[in-house]
Parts: sequence; C-alpha cells; structure tokens
Amino acid sequence: MVHHNSAPSSSSPTLKKQAHERIIGGRRFPSNQEPTTKVIVRGKSGAEVEFGNPLLIGENREGLIVHCELFEDVHNDNKLLPAAVEKTENTIGGILDLVCGDRGFSDEKMEDGLIKTRPDLANHIPPKTPPASGKN
Repeated sequence: MVHHNSAPSSSSPTLKKQAHERIIGGRRFPSNQEPTTKVIVRGKSGAEVEFGNPLLIGENREGLIVHCELFEDVHNDNKLLPAAVEKTENTIGGILDLVCGDRGFSDEKMEDGLIKTRPDLANHIPPKTPPASGKN
C-alpha cells in the first residue's frame, strides 16, 4: 500500500514564515511534515529558497546511480566531491577516470587537491566564473 501525505504548498503561511525567519532571523524552524527538513538558501535566480535536505547523486556514463548521499546539513558542493569520488570508487570497485558537475562543484583549492592526489582524474567541472571572451 502506498500512502501519500499532502505536503504544504510553497505558498503556505507556515513555510513562508519559516523561510523568512531563517533568512532574516538566522534561526532554523523544523518543517511540520518532516522534522529534519531544512530551509536552504541557494542564491540561485528563480529559486532563492528551497525546502528539503541536500541530496548528492553520482551517475556513471550510462546513467546508473553509483553514489547517493542524503545530508541533514547544508554543505557547499565543492566540499563534497573528494569524499564522493572515494566512496564511489569503493562502491564500484574501480577507479574513476572522469568527474563532472555544475559550477557549484568548482573550487580552485579542491581542484588543486584532486590534481595532487589524482593526476589521472579528468576534471570536467566548469569554473565558477567563465573565462573572459577577450572581446572589448
């Protein structure tokens, strides 16, 4: 039997108040649906605030999920990559030859660490700031 809870809409007064208090007051309020749900301030256009817990998913080239982690705390994506690479390699029993992700995973310090520890690992993560086009 499948049971569906009706989750409050993002326009719910309770969730709006939680988001406001989290952003303005710097305090956390639990969701009335799930006590570990966080208000995540993303800073992305069109999605300034999200509700939930961060989920990191890693797939192979064929789309098979080879790594999955649900976090109760909000982390920067770039801090998660080195451990995710190691855990994925343990799971698949092999060595990754390439990593890719969105700009959120880009971090010069992390990339320098990967180059030192894994010079054979191709990094296809775009930089946070695209290089200048050279046009004036």
